[in-house]
Amino acid sequence: MKQCRPSIVFQRLASSPCKAIVSNAYLMLVYTVDENDIKESQGNLSRLLYTTLNLIHKAIYPNDATKQDVAPSLQNINRNIIQLTETLASLVQYEQVKKEIIKQNALLFLIQSSQKLSGLSKQFILKSLWTLSFDKHIAQQINHNSQFILSLQHIKKSSSENNQQTNPTISWNESTNDEIQKIIDGLLWNLSKGNLLSINKYDF
Repeated sequence: MKQCRPSIVFQRLASSPCKAIVSNAYLMLVYTVDENDIKESQGNLSRLLYTTLNLIHKAIYPNDATKQDVAPSLQNINRNIIQLTETLASLVQYEQVKKEIIKQNALLFLIQSSQKLSGLSKQFILKSLWTLSFDKHIAQQINHNSQFILSLQHIKKSSSENNQQTNPTISWNESTNDEIQKIIDGLLWNLSKGNLLSINKYDF
């Protein structure tokens, strides 16, 4: 779908004076934008980020009160979350989005999501946090969450142990241990810079 560039149409619809059309346009943009589209949409990044975070939240924490005639399959839910977290990983590269993450108090949600998700969706969330950790203010906030830091250490240790064993076949929704280790190494390194943490606290 992304190859057809429908995002161009949705970007135009996002300029409509009708609020309902604008809302739905951003909803579709989240699922169709690529990195080139994001570069061309920097004036709309705040709204795009808000919509992305909202959709991720709904996907991870579905409202049990919402009745559906046909419940989505677990595979479709996972694909949906992967697509959303991939969009987020592209968005957080921009300084405006980093500021919006702080403004919207979304950092804790991302940290909690990283511990709740698995496979590629977890990889994309951790990648987003790694990118965000280059901002010193955000790195300080991440450092305040000791439980998250310990979970990173645990994942790093588990990944190292798994890599010493025969690797299983990787399914469509799984990340590789090597990629997770790379991301966690980079994230922990950023958190250790500037004496934000005692580097001896971690096992690099």
